[in-house]
Amino acid sequence: MSEKNTPNQITNLEFDELQALLKSWGEPKFRATQVWEGLYQQLVETPQEITNIPLDLRDRLEQHFTFSSLNPVDQLESSDGETTKLLFALEDGSKIETVLMNYRRRHTL
Repeated sequence: MSEKNTPNQITNLEFDELQALLKSWGEPKFRATQVWEGLYQQLVETPQEITNIPLDLRDRLEQHFTFSSLNPVDQLESSDGETTKLLFALEDGSKIETVLMNYRRRHTL
């Protein structure tokens, strides 16, 4: 994978692609696992939140990738407070609408 001037969404990478990229940057193999866990277990929004990797790697990741792909645009709540609609914009301009139904006996998204 070549480095680009415009940041890409890091979650577009498969694990083996992330591993290959970090290896090309001279990072040890286990760094890919640390970054992956930050993304999918800790749900970080910036590489600076992955505190178990070196600061220079966090900075480099920040230069080359974006970490958040959903940008909240609008939120509406029902008058009873049981339903919330959220509208998100993606980086490509597409939009996604979600609905959270917060009922007494169940929650549905």
